[in-house]
Amino acid sequence: MVEVKLHDIGEGMHEAEVLRFLVDNGEPVETDAPLVEVQTDKMTAELTAPSKGVVSNIQANIGDVIEVGDTILNIDEPGQAANEAPEPTASSKEATPSVGEPLQQTSPAPPWKLASPYTRKIARDNDVDMAQVEGTGPAGRVMDEDVYNYIKQATTPQTETAQTTSSSHDKVVNPTPEPTAERQVREILPLTQTPSGIHTEEMDFTKLLKLEKEWGISLHSFIIKAAQVALKDYPSLNALIDEAEAKVHFALDCHISVTQPHMEPKVIPNVDQASILNIEKSSSNGEHDQNYTFAIHHLENESNIGSISEESSQSGMLIFSPVQGKTAVYHQEITVRSMADITLLFDPRAVTGLTAIAFCRRLKQFIENPNLLTLELI
Repeated sequence: MVEVKLHDIGEGMHEAEVLRFLVDNGEPVETDAPLVEVQTDKMTAELTAPSKGVVSNIQANIGDVIEVGDTILNIDEPGQAANEAPEPTASSKEATPSVGEPLQQTSPAPPWKLASPYTRKIARDNDVDMAQVEGTGPAGRVMDEDVYNYIKQATTPQTETAQTTSSSHDKVVNPTPEPTAERQVREILPLTQTPSGIHTEEMDFTKLLKLEKEWGISLHSFIIKAAQVALKDYPSLNALIDEAEAKVHFALDCHISVTQPHMEPKVIPNVDQASILNIEKSSSNGEHDQNYTFAIHHLENESNIGSISEESSQSGMLIFSPVQGKTAVYHQEITVRSMADITLLFDPRAVTGLTAIAFCRRLKQFIENPNLLTLELI
């Protein structure tokens, strides 16, 4: 018999609350199968089976607060379960099929999918059957994005219907709540209007400034298009947060608000359908409204960052610092390059830190190698 105890799952925890059991007494389990979901003061986690066997003697109850080392349940190993099995009764012997009698067909158990506890939680919160999700990770592991893509495909018909009955600006958001905000984050963090996550990347604008002179298109227009293309890969940044319902809504289109020095804020609608040349024209005559899904702020100097409004329902915004000449190593030579800091402000209720970093790295690829963006637009 194997005792499943609450072990130290990190973050200095010493106790946890039992949220729910994922198995019942007498249920067979495989190694690493999820058994129980617990919540500490910092995280929600699943405890998995240390070995194969049959669940027996669940000792804890839902809502109990248990300490590290307390036994939650027991697992009878296969050999032990067989030895302790009762002798077959007469009725059970009669039920055994004789030689030549066809065996009763039983439905096969659904295939076990490799996935992290957090990925399984996303699936459960959105009523997704993990057996139906195709894993793209190593050894077929189901990743977070696989579950998101499955949810997106399942809601596509509803989205298309909504598009045929509404105008472009009326169909900004998808009413399906985004599953990336964990329940404990919604319960612990206050529903403020200020994104509290920050990530900064230094980027090389030398090549882009050269193209600005050759093409006659402003640096700002290229950045707007590069941001929109990067947002396609990370849709949680192109989203709106409903404070009243504490939900995150995906945006169907990409409407970007742009703030430039000595200019009123403008909204470039449908950036996903516009070329860089069209964006250049819209930047000069666009109108400002609240119907946008992402924001870009260009600073004239570092001192006017305080002028940026923090009251926003968008899940992310970019802040571009002024481009300045800076000594850097390029192609193994010390030279002066045109460098600038790009800061992404994001709301952790909708966007994870890894997603924010990945988005900035993708944007950096487009800015430092503009030809990559050209390939994306073909």
